[in-house]
Parts: sequence; C-alpha cells; structure tokens
Amino acid sequence: MSAGHRLFENQSSVFLLLGVAAAILLVDLGAAELWTMEGRWAAVCMHMIRSGDYFHPYLFGNAYYDKPLLSYWLALACARLLGGLDETALRLPSALAGLLSVWCMYRLGAARFDRATGLLAGFLLASCVMFVFWARVASADMLNVAGTLAAVTWYFERRERLRFLDYTVFFVLLGITGLMKGLIGPGVALLAVMLDVARAGRWRTLLRPPLFVAAAIGLAFYFAPFAVSSLTKPPSYGESGLGMMLQENAVRYFEPFDHQAPVYVYLGVLPVYLLPWTLILPFVVYGVARRWAELSEASRWPIWTCVLIFCVLTASGSRRSYYILPIVPFAILMIADWLRSADANERLRTSVNWVAVGTLAGMLLWFGVVVPAGFRHGGERVLARQVRDRAEREAPWGSWKVLICGAPPAAGYYFRTGPEPTVVPIEKVDTVAGLIERDPHTLVLTKRRFADSVRSILPAAAMLEEPSRVPHFLRPRHGSDRDVIAFVP
Repeated sequence: MSAGHRLFENQSSVFLLLGVAAAILLVDLGAAELWTMEGRWAAVCMHMIRSGDYFHPYLFGNAYYDKPLLSYWLALACARLLGGLDETALRLPSALAGLLSVWCMYRLGAARFDRATGLLAGFLLASCVMFVFWARVASADMLNVAGTLAAVTWYFERRERLRFLDYTVFFVLLGITGLMKGLIGPGVALLAVMLDVARAGRWRTLLRPPLFVAAAIGLAFYFAPFAVSSLTKPPSYGESGLGMMLQENAVRYFEPFDHQAPVYVYLGVLPVYLLPWTLILPFVVYGVARRWAELSEASRWPIWTCVLIFCVLTASGSRRSYYILPIVPFAILMIADWLRSADANERLRTSVNWVAVGTLAGMLLWFGVVVPAGFRHGGERVLARQVRDRAEREAPWGSWKVLICGAPPAAGYYFRTGPEPTVVPIEKVDTVAGLIERDPHTLVLTKRRFADSVRSILPAAAMLEEPSRVPHFLRPRHGSDRDVIAFVP
C-alpha cells in the first residue's frame, strides 16, 4: 500500500494523523525570527513578566488592550513551562491550537460523515499550506480557529442527547474562543450550529431552560477577565477591555476605521488559503452543483456554512486577508466529503494522495531545514548580537537604553537591555538627539527606509545593518526597506 493511499483507508490511524501534523507544526518552531504581529505579542508578554500585571496589556509603556487576554496568558504559560520567553514559547499556543484543529477536523468529519472522511479531512487540513503557516505564528488567529472548531465539534457529537453539562461546555468553549481574538470565533461557531438547528427544526427541543442557564454561565466566563481588569485598572491606564471589545467587533464591523480592503478581497484570498487543494476546487464545485438535489443534509451543511461565513465576512467594512482563515476547515470538510463520493474517480484520488504526501514532505523540509538555515547567519538576532558586542565595549549591556524609531516591535524583543524600550515616532526623530545627549548610552533602532533621517541627527554614531538572510544575488541591491538598522552612539 502506498503512503498516499493510506490517507483514504480506514487502516490509517488517528495517531498517524496527529503524529504527522505535530511534526509539521512543531519542527524547529523557534527557528524563524518574530514577524510583524509576533513582536507585539512578545512586547506585551515581556511587560507582563516584568511588571507582574497580567490584566492590563502594555506595548512599550503604552496601554495596549488590542486583544483579549487569554492569548497572552497561554504564551506566558508556555514560557513558564519551557523556562523562558522565546520564539518557541510565543508560538507554541498557536501550534498546539493547530494540532487541536486537526483533531477536531477528524472528529467533526467522523460525526457528520464517517471515520474515513474525518481522517481524510484531517490530512487535507494538515497539508493546507496557509493553515500550517498561521499555526506557526504567534497570534490569536489559530487559537480562534481551534476554539471555533472545538465548539462546533462538541455540538455535533452530542446534538442527539444534549444535556445541561453539554450545553454548559458548549457555551464555555464559546467564551474561551471569544477571549482569544474577539467575537468573530463565537460568531462563526454559532453560524455553523444555527444552520443545523434551523434546517433540522431542532430549535424546538433546544430552547429549554438549561440552554439559557448554560448560556449565562458561558457569558460569565467570558466577561470575568474584563471585569477583573476593569476593577483593578490603574488610574493612569487609559484603555478598557470592554471598550476594546465593542470597538474591535461592533464598531469595526459597521463603521471600519482601518483594514478597509476591497469588497472582493476574499475572492482572491480564499484560493490562496486553500492551497494546494484549490487545484481540485473546480471539480468539487462542479460535482456539487451537478448533484445538488441528491446531496444529503450532512453534505450540504459545510457548503452552506462556507457561503454564510463568506457573506458575513464580506459584508463587514473591515477586511484583511487572514480574516478568511476560519472558513478553511469547513471548505476542507466539503472537499473531503466530495472526494469520498462517487463523483471522484480513482485517478483523482490517487493524485490527491500524492499531492498531500508531497506537500507534507515539502513543508517538513522547509520548516525543518530551509528556514533554520536562512536565519542562522542573518536577521535581527544576528544584528542584536553584533550590536551588543559593540555596545559592551562602552558600558555593560544592562545599562543601555533602547529607542525604537520606526523599527518593528520585534526589535524591542531582540534588543533587550535593562530598561523597557521607548518608542519615538519617526515624525519626531528630531527629539532623538536630545534624548541621547541626556543619556549617551542609548541605542536607536529604525528601518532602512528611515536610516538617512536618523543618520542626519546622529552623524557620529556607528550604523550597523541587519545581515542578509538570503544569498546576496537574491537580494535587492541596497537591501530591503524593512531591514533593521541600529545606531550605536
């Protein structure tokens, strides 16, 4: 039996599925440097560790209640478990959430269809490139997906015998999901469940007192951290968790103040997020449309779920490419169901098998070999070591201060000295000279695009550039505008 053929056979084990997924998600998890939003997670967690205040997030000394608290707490728990806050600890919650998502995908597929479809859906999800990418990023997005899938899976595995405990766990799962990223996760889960409730007429048996009591418990679980944060808020803390929740969910949805991508953005993004399975999506759509009248209620459910989620996300005025991530598992379940149907011929199944095996092997090679090799000799980590070697010739590293002037938040993590970094907007670069005059032991971090502005203020400072992570013949002649530049007075 070929390695690919095992994906479609009942002989395949869920332990094989989870083992393959764990290998892809966990291999060299800390090899890559922190990337964009990961720097903010690192900075918030560093402040919480330094201050001992776990209910009021700060970003370099400024109140920053941008996300609920649970995603930070999970990273801190992993840091405690691993012995320190590093890239691996920051990303481990997302990786474990990805693994939980694969397991829930298997359980949901088995509950809706059969065990073989669940296994296939799990393997397809684990070999979905953008799913794996986001499962290896320190952010709340994969946590949100895992919570959504866990709640939906819990409902479908118990919908025929729902008891008070089942209701309670479902709503607590929704509360936990809401504490990861916001209300989008619980919203998607409720959309998926309500489709089943409405189509099957189950609402008549569900609308009973135990449901409302369980919902109240779930709401209390969700609001508890916000309540503690509000009651213990320092007088100088200018942000509110509940205010953030309303702004980031209700206000942003109806009156977006940023992230205003075109209304058609998800039409172009969804095929990318389903790679490599976008290749067979036209066959799936054609087969589903041709046999729509013959499809079972279970087969129609993931299709309607995808359509409804897509419409709800598109209707929002605030759109970003990765907001589409929660739709991916339901689209994968739709593809798995079609591949198990009579419409998919054996040659196509065999091709899908080998594409899955090749994609999994390719990602293992990429994350286990290529990425670690690329970051070994270049990047901010290497620059930070070079800057520290130079700075310590003048004074101990712990006595240096750091000014972030146009550099990404991750710079504050890699250039950790004693004091917390200070952010100076690039528009106020003229103030840098005065700050250094008061304390000459101050490092200034910026991006290459702003280097000339900083150098005009500090002509005598040594300028160290971020070493290249790729061969020079592949880089722009003058480097990337995003490269970090450090000035050492």
